[in-house]
Amino acid sequence: MLVLLCACAYLAAGAAEPAPALQGASRWSVASSVLLSDAATTGGELGYRLQAALTLRAQPLAQGLLLHFTLESPQLMLRGKHQNAEFLPKPSIWDSMPSSEFLAVWSEGHITEAFLDPSDPPDVLDYKKALISLFQFQVEEGERNETDVSGYCHVHYDAVSELVFRKSKMQCTWQETVDEDENDGCAERRRVVRYQLSSAGLLDTITADEVLLLRGTDRAHALKARALHMLGRAGAPAPAPASPADLAAARGRLPALQPTPLPLELRPESDDEPKESLSSALSAHRAAVEEARAGSAEAAAATLALLPAIRAATAKELTALLDHPDTDELEGLVRVLGLSGSRGAHLAARETLQLQAKEPPREHLGREYLAALAIAPQVEEFVVRDAMKLGATGGALAPAAALAAAAAARQAPHPARGALATEVKNSLTRTLSKCKEDACSAARILALGQLRRPELVELLLEHAETGARATALAAIAALRAVAKEGYYGVQRRRLEAVALGLGSPRPLAVRAAALELVLFSAAERPLSLLGVTRGLREHGPRELRRLCWLRLLQLAETRAELAMLLPSLDPRPRDWFRRAHDGRLLLHGSRY
Repeated sequence: MLVLLCACAYLAAGAAEPAPALQGASRWSVASSVLLSDAATTGGELGYRLQAALTLRAQPLAQGLLLHFTLESPQLMLRGKHQNAEFLPKPSIWDSMPSSEFLAVWSEGHITEAFLDPSDPPDVLDYKKALISLFQFQVEEGERNETDVSGYCHVHYDAVSELVFRKSKMQCTWQETVDEDENDGCAERRRVVRYQLSSAGLLDTITADEVLLLRGTDRAHALKARALHMLGRAGAPAPAPASPADLAAARGRLPALQPTPLPLELRPESDDEPKESLSSALSAHRAAVEEARAGSAEAAAATLALLPAIRAATAKELTALLDHPDTDELEGLVRVLGLSGSRGAHLAARETLQLQAKEPPREHLGREYLAALAIAPQVEEFVVRDAMKLGATGGALAPAAALAAAAAARQAPHPARGALATEVKNSLTRTLSKCKEDACSAARILALGQLRRPELVELLLEHAETGARATALAAIAALRAVAKEGYYGVQRRRLEAVALGLGSPRPLAVRAAALELVLFSAAERPLSLLGVTRGLREHGPRELRRLCWLRLLQLAETRAELAMLLPSLDPRPRDWFRRAHDGRLLLHGSRY
């Protein structure tokens, strides 16, 4: 028997120490493919590939290792059957799961426990089981039994070289079906996993290749199905904690994870169930759909009750619903689709309402959908990205899509929220730089304000100072959204300069908007307003002086310090414009 050197010696002796090949933290590139082809021909494989990054932290337990997996940035790619076809990105459920964590316990080469999130879609759960199974291995030759994603398997280990060993699954039993049953329709089956160690004894690459040859009833034709997983170390991993791991503490940090058996689970087909659920939900809440615009509490409650059915429905089902000629409540239904924030609802609305068209035939419905999407309580990452792409086009709905994408980015799932908001910000700034019309710039500026990111203040101030009328007004409105606490130092002084017209000439409406923002942001520090009121007396037109005093009186009603200092903000107590700011003399008997 040929036994691998170095790292395998203690395992051959039956030691319970964890394998050095897995200890510490490691980062992996992952590429998993499923390909179908005619067994009688060469080339022409069609299928899909999932690419992702995987961080693995292996920490010692009292017995074995705690494996903490983090799957990041998964992307689904498809290819056609043409011999020269390439894999191309395809939107999928993975787009809404940019980062997910799961756990496993490794002991003497066996995965003894796995902890996954049961709320994950079935395909996602199965894929995570497959990844965990790849890290179940023995660094020694011999035969043994293992339970993994394929079921209960008899496996054989053999050494290819000092640093390469191979695991072959000879026979697997799953759901009472045995591989070698002649009635299972499989003429040929091969399951091999190849492991390679680095010169330092660390696990370096994993290649799992599974091939099935399926023959038809006439035995003349065969379909070749191949599943291939390729994992390789990539980059420098973050350091792993040196202290022993605590499984209970790890599960406490990830309460959604539950013990899960590794073998695939047989799930009954339920194609009709979503349709029945959607149909019954629509029947029960039809009034809410028809009266959604009314804004009553009953309609709002019914709409919330309808959202789960909309989120669970497929794009095909919702498209058919939107296309149905008897759908009288179309406008309300479109609004509910937007509020759902789901991928299926978005794809249905995109196709039916032609959101990407230069002149959509039902533009008003598209605006209803995007307006609802902007206030959706939870939006899938795919939907945000697609709305972002729509916002970068030249279509009639592009401005509304940009606003919806920015607002929805703040409602994306928490792990992806920051990165997604940055992605939307970068897209908006690129589109903004290409705008040649005032309306185009104004729409993107307003969308940037919806992100409410403080690093945008400088950009917004620049457009308030130099932008055309609509763009400058949008920039000031965005500044109010970005920093509700007001502006201090140089930033506030720059906004004051716009209000006072001290820089380049600005339209009166822009100066008025800037003045209102200065007053509201500085209302808690009324002494800072002395310069503004003095400048208005010296340089301000009567319209701005009247506006200033009106807003100060309103703010003083709820701010005692401002009320006390109000007389000192204007040393001319008998100024007619101050006392007649709304067209008549006010404050009879007032101390002001």
